[in-house]
This record gives sequence, structure tokens and C-alpha cells, in this order.
Amino acid sequence: VATPGSRNWVAPTFITVGLLGVLWLVVYYIVTATGIVVPGLTALGGWNVLIGMGLMAGAFALATMWK
Repeated sequence: VATPGSRNWVAPTFITVGLLGVLWLVVYYIVTATGIVVPGLTALGGWNVLIGMGLMAGAFALATMWK
């Protein structure tokens, strides 16, 4: 019986992706509250919420692979 591959990469990856999603949302809300213009971020507008939530959902999906 073959053993499955190592999943040591899952925990650091899902933590990184989840924190990136939270950081994305925090930066977006700070930028919109202060009126600072960040070229890529400001142009996306409300899509930033979808991107941040999508990253956090991706982190949750990765967490299901952790053993």
C-alpha cells in the first residue's frame, strides 16, 4: 500500500492565505476611510471585499486538507 504524500505544506499555506485575505480587507477599509488613493486597490472598488473574502474562503478550503 502506497502512503499518501506529505501534507506539511498545508498548515503554513492556509494560514498565509487566510492572513492575506484579512490584511487585504483591513488595508482596503483603511484606504477608503482615509481617502488615500492606491492605484490598483482603489480601482477595484467593491471587488476588494470579494477578493478578501475569497482568499479567506480559499484558506478554509485548504484547511480541510490538513491532517
